[in-house]
Amino acid sequence: MNHFSPLSIQFVWHPDDSQAVVPIVNYCKKNLSRNQDNPFLRSLDFPIFCFTSKTESVPSPINIMSEKTLVFVFVGTSIVISEEWKKYIFEDCENENVKKVYIALNKYAFNLKEIEQTNCIRYEEHTAKFEDEMLHRRMFVDISHEVYRWLLESDEHNQLNLFISHTKNDINGVNLAKEIKEFIDSDTRMKNFFDVNDIQAGDDFNDTICENIKKSTLVVVHSNTYSSRFWCQKEILCAKQNGRPIIEVNCIDGFEDRSFPFMCNYPTIRFNDNILEVIELALMETIRFYYCDRLMRMYRENGYLIGVKTFNSVPDSFMINDTEEEVIVYPEPELYPDEYKILTSKKIITTPLSFRKSDIHNKKIGISISGAPEEDMGRLGQDSNNLKCLSKILAQKIIRSESIVVYGGDLRPNGFTQFLFEEARIAKFNRTDDEKILVENFISWPAQQLENEEIKKWSAEHIGICKFIRCTAPQYVNSITKSALDEYIWGRCLTDMREKMIDECDIRETLIKSSHYAANMV
Repeated sequence: MNHFSPLSIQFVWHPDDSQAVVPIVNYCKKNLSRNQDNPFLRSLDFPIFCFTSKTESVPSPINIMSEKTLVFVFVGTSIVISEEWKKYIFEDCENENVKKVYIALNKYAFNLKEIEQTNCIRYEEHTAKFEDEMLHRRMFVDISHEVYRWLLESDEHNQLNLFISHTKNDINGVNLAKEIKEFIDSDTRMKNFFDVNDIQAGDDFNDTICENIKKSTLVVVHSNTYSSRFWCQKEILCAKQNGRPIIEVNCIDGFEDRSFPFMCNYPTIRFNDNILEVIELALMETIRFYYCDRLMRMYRENGYLIGVKTFNSVPDSFMINDTEEEVIVYPEPELYPDEYKILTSKKIITTPLSFRKSDIHNKKIGISISGAPEEDMGRLGQDSNNLKCLSKILAQKIIRSESIVVYGGDLRPNGFTQFLFEEARIAKFNRTDDEKILVENFISWPAQQLENEEIKKWSAEHIGICKFIRCTAPQYVNSITKSALDEYIWGRCLTDMREKMIDECDIRETLIKSSHYAANMV
């Protein structure tokens, strides 16, 4: 079976536990799935499904379409006393690539032998120390560590190892490094490398450091003199040369005379007395790194990326200089135009979406979006965000294939129409044909009547990016005032607009029920 993702994540809970569970699930989804508001961020993009029930019956069966599936089951009192739910969550799955992780919401969960015999995640232990967003973040650390472990599933990667890189010249950097280490040791199931504790007498300093970096995520504690220290520079270079995940925790007090030029192209966080933020970022970057590695491997195995060099992150000049292949493919999203032009002077650099010209080149492709009933989406374990994600990925593919997106959207800022325009604007920077219109936006007759001055200015701003086609009133609609714009008139005018759009399209896609896997197929 061909899979469309290395790993999918599923959350399962009883509806009675929604008040405690939903905020945790939403926090996890925010960190582990594509950022809808800023599609140009290097965010994670796991297929995520949520299964609960609005009735007494249990949710739909587990959906297995990825190479691996990780199911987090929140177990509270209502599941403990329900035979139907217990049968559902403890049902044996014959697929060895499916793993269930149980999250005990209270002490009653341990009355079930399956929970008692499992080293599960313990929600109540964290509620004693944390609350609100900090509690959600603490739960995310446990959940994301299990994602890391199941994504890699090997003895070497049974626990995430964080290499804490710091200089002993700055007391604030030393104190922060110790604080990170103490939190990892006392409050997580992760490991760490801290040179004072982990380099034994008689060990070769250089060899020990490099060997540990090769199997770790590098956490750079960036204090005032870090950039100028020999061993700190060496640790950065070793991590880059061996393709390791890196994050930076900035704790500079005042200013830095000069940054080390290779300290770049990785996530950075300003330390604000919150160690959990640091651990969270380290986990997210490590998971993103390995997920992209698995995704690129799947592309190669399916014959899509042949004879190219693939990276797990956006390339920089340091990475490119050590690459023999002429073509480099890196994970979405694409670089901004100015950075792209500098890097492509040496190599051909692209993303999987832009790697090959497709058969849709130079076609007019219409997109129509209609939300499915919430009940149907729930059975699929999805919500409206999946539809938004799929719509945006399809639009990106169409625009990058030098085709024209035909859409019938009103001109509301922050809507799907604005996303189309922003994607088209970025694409135009990388084109030689600056005159080509990339989006044709149809506007129904009633919507035109409601445009205010702000929307008119916003429309004028995108001239050259988009061709606006304002439909005239249908013949059967006479003089109509705003007060008469009832549902019937709106419906008839929208039908007229869609018929005109169909006449203009070579291909038409109708998105009703979303599928994250369909997005990965593009």
